[in-house]
Amino acid sequence: MVRSFGDAALTVIARTAAALIAALVVSAATAECVERATPLFIRELSPADGFAYTNDVAWLPNGHLLIGARDGVTEYSPSGGTSERVISGGAVPAGLPMVQGLDTDGATVVAFNMDYGDIAFDLAGKRVLRARRHPAFQIFDLAVRGRTVVVLGRPLLLKNAGYGVLWIGEAGAPWESFRVVRTVDGAAADLVRKTLPPYGGGVQFASDGTIAIITPAEAGVLRYKADGTPLAALGRHLDELVVRRLPEVVKRYGADLTGRYQEILNHQPLADDLIETSDGLAIVVRQWADGEAWWELWFPDANAARRRVRLASDRRPIGGHMRCDGFGRMVACLFDRFVAADKPSRPHLAMYDLAAVKRDASCR
Repeated sequence: MVRSFGDAALTVIARTAAALIAALVVSAATAECVERATPLFIRELSPADGFAYTNDVAWLPNGHLLIGARDGVTEYSPSGGTSERVISGGAVPAGLPMVQGLDTDGATVVAFNMDYGDIAFDLAGKRVLRARRHPAFQIFDLAVRGRTVVVLGRPLLLKNAGYGVLWIGEAGAPWESFRVVRTVDGAAADLVRKTLPPYGGGVQFASDGTIAIITPAEAGVLRYKADGTPLAALGRHLDELVVRRLPEVVKRYGADLTGRYQEILNHQPLADDLIETSDGLAIVVRQWADGEAWWELWFPDANAARRRVRLASDRRPIGGHMRCDGFGRMVACLFDRFVAADKPSRPHLAMYDLAAVKRDASCR
């Protein structure tokens, strides 16, 4: 049966259509908007031996940085360029060599490496609270607030662990006491099983006490209360950051670094890190084109990226991955500058002030 529409109904339809068109126009303008953050400085860290194989950075409340590298964890002054070793790179339990990731709340430092080692360190007392080398987890990232630690990773030797990717427990406590917060299955579980740092995502304690994570297996930023209760996700439609071919990185290009990037990883945006800034949570996204890598901060709303800021740098080819941390409007980022296949990469620190971001005319 065919029904006719009255004038009132047609008016409602017209207004609805106009609203949808306006929303699409705003969305398109936002997507095209280009914001650029020019670095306050890009500094090669020296001595090179002291910062060899830099992998992560975290702000301290005093405005200094903690930098994790081959020889442990170093406190670094961005203003003065001075540094002091905080955690040695000696063998566990005295220290932690080849630091892959770290975090601090200003009182406690937690860090891990690829050799299944992790450490909890008291900054005020300058003492190791707990250090171990135990293949219970393949850790992708971790975060600490007070005595609570959240771990993003995949379980190895934990019994009845299932396909847990996010865990919560007490700093330095036995892994068996950690509680699983999020599990995955199906294709997502397969991606997690084939993942290694630096492709595993990031976890962040936000200033309001909530927990936020990104993974290469699921779109967007997943969020939880401090007790593990799920909250609404952000950026739920950011499917372009899901690395569906990640299992091939291990299966086909295990030792072939050049191949894995040329054939897979340089063909899509990659989520390198998750940070909190004065403008909210931001995903650090690696992009690649014409032989050059660059990074952007994607600030998610409920469905997509409401804002994208390109972290400008010089034009010399750089590669690898970038790890960052936010301190209000300031963002500190570490990256290695590729020199040559037979030479070690050179570690660099880039500093950005989000208050000095410049917007193109396309921005509204």
